[in-house]
Amino acid sequence: MDTEAFAMILLLAGLLVYLLPMIIVALRDVQGGAAGGVVLINLLIGWTLIGWLVAFIWACRVESPVRRKRAARNRAAIPVAGANRKPSRSMANPSKRVGRGPTPTSRLEQPPVQQQQR
Repeated sequence: MDTEAFAMILLLAGLLVYLLPMIIVALRDVQGGAAGGVVLINLLIGWTLIGWLVAFIWACRVESPVRRKRAARNRAAIPVAGANRKPSRSMANPSKRVGRGPTPTSRLEQPPVQQQQR
């Protein structure tokens, strides 16, 4: 392989790596400000390693519309613990709790115990 072909392949590989954040945003179908921000950061300061890393991390972290819909659907499918359950007897009427002994308020409501005379 001659040096011109090798240089061309190396240039194309470098360009592909440089444009990787924009490719990720395009493949994930991200729209709006996040996509524009990734493109601007990548084009303006992507030539610095820090700018490219910021654009790359942002491109990987931003949610696509499909992913957002899937997450909303999954959140709606997760049942909330106790949402469809009737309250138990002890919760419906705390003064008639079952099997736990008297509550502090129920002790106050009881009439005083009379002492037996000897």
